Amino acid sequence: MFVVFSLLVGCFTPDVPNPSGECEADSDGSRFCYHSPNATDTYLLDCKNPRDRELWRVFAQTEESAYIIPRPDGLGIHFGLCEEGSAHAELFEQYKLCDEILDSEGIEIINNLPPAAALVITNILHQNLRFEELNGAIFPFAPEDDILAACALIDDSLVDDYCEMLENNQASKECLDIDYNLPEGSVSLFVGALNQIYGIE
Repeated sequence: MFVVFSLLVGCFTPDVPNPSGECEADSDGSRFCYHSPNATDTYLLDCKNPRDRELWRVFAQTEESAYIIPRPDGLGIHFGLCEEGSAHAELFEQYKLCDEILDSEGIEIINNLPPAAALVITNILHQNLRFEELNGAIFPFAPEDDILAACALIDDSLVDDYCEMLENNQASKECLDIDYNLPEGSVSLFVGALNQIYGIE
């Protein structure tokens, strides 16, 4: 699992307007053991998110520059949003979401999106979101807090020890070096539960 951590820099959070509406986030958007934004980044909650949870989150560094976590590399291809005739092809091509492998220019572009464009992109991704089993793993990647929420919906002894390990990790308030591999044979259980907690039928 790719883990992103950021050092807190100062204590000032810029007042970046939310292009998606007037809703307010009740946190800084960080995810335990996965991503902590810089103190100078602003978490822009998608006020029009069609799902019950938010997988892709937008963090503005300035009024002109924002990034998305998890980074949505290649997802335009996966969700068929780059195909000829797609209403979103131009947008996704413009911001390199139709590139399977990003070069340095693509990385620079995808890490410095206009906040309004970033929120439109994440909204479209959430509209098309459906968790699935791909090559023996959950796709798209689900952070630990989502997996733990999914645990509550799975009534199967196959995942009991794994879910207890995650609960203990959260309770410790320390990111421990533990094995995050799902128990063998449990991926389909988590896929179903994740789709349920996101409100995906």
